[in-house]
Amino acid sequence: LELDRLSAKLGEDGKCKSLLEQLAYSLKYMRELDECPKAFEDKLFSLLFRASEYASLDVLKQLQVNRIMRTELDRIAENNYAREEGMKQGRKEAIRKFRAFGLSPEDIAKALEMPLEEVEAILAEG
Repeated sequence: LELDRLSAKLGEDGKCKSLLEQLAYSLKYMRELDECPKAFEDKLFSLLFRASEYASLDVLKQLQVNRIMRTELDRIAENNYAREEGMKQGRKEAIRKFRAFGLSPEDIAKALEMPLEEVEAILAEG
């Protein structure tokens, strides 16, 4: 990729029509740009600019960002786990209540869109 052959100057991002021209522009002027040009709609460019911002941080700041991201990802994973466990518990309660009303395991499986084997296993637990 020959960046010097790019005809668009800094501030002329609107002249970049193809994805290749936009990429060349982004790479050529990355250090001078404060943000991703508005004309570049492809998600690739927002990711490229975020990666560039991260790479320009000093090591201590990168470690801080990593710690924050790990904490946030842990929180998301905990929430997802709790939600899934809550859903499992709710399905178990629903199965037991449906059975108490006299529904067959087959009807319960259809109503809850679950495999019959799962319904039978939960009913066998008691």
